[in-house]
Amino acid sequence: MALVPADQPVYAYRPDETLRSAVPFYTERYLVETGDIANVVTLLQKKETFFIVIRDQKATLEKELLSTGRLSILVKQEMGTDRALVVLSYKAQSNLTIPHPFKKRWFKDRSVSSGRN
Repeated sequence: MALVPADQPVYAYRPDETLRSAVPFYTERYLVETGDIANVVTLLQKKETFFIVIRDQKATLEKELLSTGRLSILVKQEMGTDRALVVLSYKAQSNLTIPHPFKKRWFKDRSVSSGRN
């Protein structure tokens, strides 16, 4: 869970007994269970960055969470032939506009190359 900042909770979507015990044992962090997909949607509506972990079989939970269209996979560790440990995140989007760093120079260079000063 090194990818999840220490001040952020680690959410778990439909955790099984292995996930409930392994995460606190190995990371010394406790899980906040989300329950069903409706609770995940509520988290998404807050528009704040969060991280959610699943222990999945045949990518069932992964597909369900990715179907929201707003979560991304940070890391996926295969565990055997049909299980995986997956950490997903929702990164809050900011309304930041960054100008193109070369745009002003491009126009200047273009005017010089065309013979205009």
